[in-house]
Order: sequence, then structure tokens, then C-alpha cells
Amino acid sequence: MLSKNGSAGGLERQSRLHSYPYNINRGKVDRMKVERVDHIHYYVKDVESTVTAFEKLVGIDFWTFQGGQKVLDITAEHGVKLGHNPLGFEVLQVTDQSKRGAQWPSGPQEGIFAISFKVPDIEASVEELKKQGFKVVLPLVQTGGVKEALLESSNIPGIQIELCEYKGDDITAAAGVLPE
Repeated sequence: MLSKNGSAGGLERQSRLHSYPYNINRGKVDRMKVERVDHIHYYVKDVESTVTAFEKLVGIDFWTFQGGQKVLDITAEHGVKLGHNPLGFEVLQVTDQSKRGAQWPSGPQEGIFAISFKVPDIEASVEELKKQGFKVVLPLVQTGGVKEALLESSNIPGIQIELCEYKGDDITAAAGVLPE
């Protein structure tokens, strides 16, 4: 916000931080601990063409998986095919709606679907969000060394919140799904 500073008619920048009821780093409100935004889920009808389009758009290759493929087919386990890039952008295509990774209340939609937060203690984080009124959509599941849960709240419409817990900095390594 800009305001007159009273000297020679100049302007100075004033922070709105002080008008907030709490400081983000020393909040009065209990919150779950978040290490970082881990990745974004983006659902599409054609994962292969979307991966190619995003590679051209941002100039960053998606990871290459088994057999030199940029799309990993995990239909048997999760009902989706996916592409993942180093920026944390995960593109998914539903292949079997009866599986865990392809289920959501309103049916398959295209677009950003969930934001995934890496947390140090997923069980405590799920409990904290439940206290805040979040509903568990898909309960805690473990794939390799990665624990994940999916939650939603009417206070954050259109986006679900995924929590993930794993050791290290690479979710694919922790899950045992390493790119080539």
C-alpha cells in the first residue's frame, strides 16, 4: 500500500503485515507443520499429449520411467497413468475409476485437482485438519516409503489437500518408482 510520507510529497511503501491477527511464523492459531508444497495434481483426458505440451511450454522434461516412457501406467494399483516433472507438476489420466487414485466425489474432472504438502508427521497433520473441519476423502495409504492421505473442505472449494510424508527430498525415490 502506498501513502504520502509527509516529506516533499513523496510516497513510501507501508506493509499490511501488521494488520493481520497473527504473524505467519509465530501464529496464535494451531496449525499442522508443513515442510513444503510437494507437488500439484493436474487431471487430464490425455496424459501423453499434455506431458508433451508442457515440455514444449516450459522447456523442462518430464521424468522418463521404465522402458523409456514419460508416462507411468499405474492402473493396476491406482487407476491412473501419470507424468511427473522435477518442478512437482504431476499430470494424471484416469484409467480405472474403481481404484484409489481415480476416485473423487464429483467424478473425473480436468484441471488442477489437489495440492500436495510434505509434512513431517502425517497422522498428526490429518488429525489437525480434521479438527479444522476437513473430511478425509481417501484414508492413509503407503506406497514404498511414502504415506499419503487426501482431504477436502468446503472452505477450500475445488481443490483437495493431499498430505505426504517420506524421508529425503524425492517422492519418487521414496516410493520406489525411480525415473531412469
